[in-house]
Amino acid sequence: MNFPLSNLAQEFVQKSIKYRKKRRSILIIIVIAVIFVLAGFAFYINELRKEAEKQREMAEEREIEAKEQRVVAEKERIEADKQRELAEERRIEAEEQRKVAVELQEVAEEQTKSSLAGKLDTQAFLATQLPSPANGYIDQALLLATQALQLHNNNNTQGSLSHVLQTTARIQKFFLGHKYPVTSVAFSANGQYVISGSRDNNILILWNVITGQPIGQPWQGHEYHGVTSIAFSADNQHVISGSWDKTLILWDVATGQPIGQPWQGKNAISKVAFSANGPYVISGSYDGPLTLWDVMTGQPIGSAWQGHKDSVVSVTFSADDQNVISGSKDGILIQWNIMTGKPVEQSRQGPNDLIDYSVAFSADGQHAINVSLNELNVSLMTNLRLWDVTTGEPIGQPWQGHEYPVHSVAFSPDGQHVISGSLDGLLILWNVATGQPIEQAWQGHKDSVRSVAFSPNGKHIISGGSDGIMILWNIVTKPQIGQLLQGHKDSVFSVAFSSDSQHVISGSSDGILILWNVATGKPIGQPWQAHKGIVDSVAFSNNNQHVISSSRDGILILWDIATGKPIKQSRLGHEKDVLIAAFSADAQYVISGRRDGTMILWDITTEQQIGTAWQSYQGSVSSVAFSLNGQYIISGSAGSSTMILILWDVATGQPIGQPWQGHKDTVHSVAFSPDGKHVISGSWDETLILWDVATGKPIGQPWQGHEYPVHSVAFSPDGKHVISGSMIDSFLILWDVATGQPIGPPWQGHKDSVHSVAFSPDGKHIISGSTYDTLILWKIDPNEWVKIACSKVNRNFTQAEWKRFIGDAIPYQKTCAEFPAGE
Repeated sequence: MNFPLSNLAQEFVQKSIKYRKKRRSILIIIVIAVIFVLAGFAFYINELRKEAEKQREMAEEREIEAKEQRVVAEKERIEADKQRELAEERRIEAEEQRKVAVELQEVAEEQTKSSLAGKLDTQAFLATQLPSPANGYIDQALLLATQALQLHNNNNTQGSLSHVLQTTARIQKFFLGHKYPVTSVAFSANGQYVISGSRDNNILILWNVITGQPIGQPWQGHEYHGVTSIAFSADNQHVISGSWDKTLILWDVATGQPIGQPWQGKNAISKVAFSANGPYVISGSYDGPLTLWDVMTGQPIGSAWQGHKDSVVSVTFSADDQNVISGSKDGILIQWNIMTGKPVEQSRQGPNDLIDYSVAFSADGQHAINVSLNELNVSLMTNLRLWDVTTGEPIGQPWQGHEYPVHSVAFSPDGQHVISGSLDGLLILWNVATGQPIEQAWQGHKDSVRSVAFSPNGKHIISGGSDGIMILWNIVTKPQIGQLLQGHKDSVFSVAFSSDSQHVISGSSDGILILWNVATGKPIGQPWQAHKGIVDSVAFSNNNQHVISSSRDGILILWDIATGKPIKQSRLGHEKDVLIAAFSADAQYVISGRRDGTMILWDITTEQQIGTAWQSYQGSVSSVAFSLNGQYIISGSAGSSTMILILWDVATGQPIGQPWQGHKDTVHSVAFSPDGKHVISGSWDETLILWDVATGKPIGQPWQGHEYPVHSVAFSPDGKHVISGSMIDSFLILWDVATGQPIGPPWQGHKDSVHSVAFSPDGKHIISGSTYDTLILWKIDPNEWVKIACSKVNRNFTQAEWKRFIGDAIPYQKTCAEFPAGE
């Protein structure tokens, strides 16, 4: 049953319906909004998802692309590695090829240098044996041998330079400055300078004797025809020169300038001389007259001295300046009174003794030497004749030695020697007492020797030649690769170096020892005296503070180097007949051998004999040596039936193995190599033998080179060389151990048997002692030889010489670094 609704109810209903509708609408709107929101969110999410998917896809694409790029990069890397490896292989191959090319080039250059060095060696030898324009000359030989050594340093080039240096032993230095014949030379009174005159532009050159170099510019003043004669004043402040231009010029040595005007003579001037104390000059002319000059005024004193009928070839004042002596081509010697200008005495040198080129007077005026005719060939003036000036009589027979005409002569200051120079460029040094040459002729000039002069101390000679060359000769010291040590008065039988190579000790047959400074070649302090017999062995202690010496009277002495005094003295067990002794390397032990063939080992510290005497085989013990490590001793014997060596064990005193046989005569010297593997022995059969210690057998054939008994041997510190000295001919030979061949010719310098030799520990020197008190310190470093050669030759190759001797294979270079390149 329906009841009508009230208005209120209806209104309520209506409102409720309206509210419900509104609410529904709101809910719908909310739902729709939510749906939209959700839809938007879903869309957003979807978009995000899409974006994420897109990003993922893009990432995947990038990853794929990256992978592809990595693959490509890896491929490229692999390819790059391959290329690098290939490039490296090519580089290595190219480097190998370059090295091969360099090696081939070096081999080719070395072969070229070796071949060229051999060629220069031969050329240098020819230049010393047969000097000529084709073969070269002595100065060129020095350069050739030096350059050969610098191109290829080997035994051959060392031997070549050694040969040339020995050939030129007397030559101290070449003086090079003139281009035309040197007509006159003279020493200053103090020996520090030489003045020379020549035909090249009438010049004079003042030289420093030590350097061989000109001092300042050439002196010019004469007008023509060249300088004929020059002389120094006694105070070294002035020089007088004479010329073909009929003038004399007085020069100031300090400035090289003429003092005043030339002194005008009437004829060409041939010779000039200063008085010793007074202010005078004497001149001789080509037509005979002499003129005395006042140095202060430059004017003649009185008229010309008449007496000679031909060219005056020599003039000199007497020591007291009271007289003048002159010699002329007319064959007459005249002694003049300086106050009167008149002859005091006149002498003629025989009917056949014409003075051709030169005459010289001794310093005391008592003797004259002149050139005379060769009796076998009267067309040649090759002989010299000594005269007594007082009596005018010849002394002895003519001196014979030159083969070509003699152009110049001079006396030594002490009158004991004469030097002469000849047309063939040779000089001969003569003994005035005997009239005989002292040694073989000296060669160095390429042409005639025009002028010669002794130094005031008599130790040097200067010569001038037609080749424009001057040569300073050393007449005291000959072995210029060595230094003569002067101090002993009897034969030197033993030598040894200190371990630092700075000192040498030597012992002689008169019982004397001398300590030497190697750097200076001078003795240190006074000779050491204590021994009464031959000092046959010497050695330094390890600390170089002591020296040990033994003598043939059986005495052993320990010396203090600082004082040169004996510290202690002891006697070896042999009371007599001790022939030889040797010290161990540490100087702790000494082995002595005697004539009966026994040997005794001694402890030097305790002065006690070690064990019993060692009994060798038949024959005397002639040589003994310790090995460097002191474990072994080698001994050599003397006697016609023994000629053996024995190797001993020091610890047991017993021989090791059988005696070594190989020599045919007395084994006079033995030495161990530094490594103890070899022994070298020298014998009176004139040979050396290299032995293998392990087998006791000779290595190869005996070494042959000496012509007389071998008296001494020693190994070099590196064991690569051996030095040996012989009896009678006094030669030393340096040997190459690897080949058993000599390195160059024998060394000459001793006068008799070489008794002892030793190498310095640094390998730079050899010391040798011989009969007649001679001790020589030899330089064996080839670099030192180069210095000596360069000092002698005093120049470098000219460009023309380089092209001629060496050619274009090697660009020009200075052979001697200290001198300018040649023009």
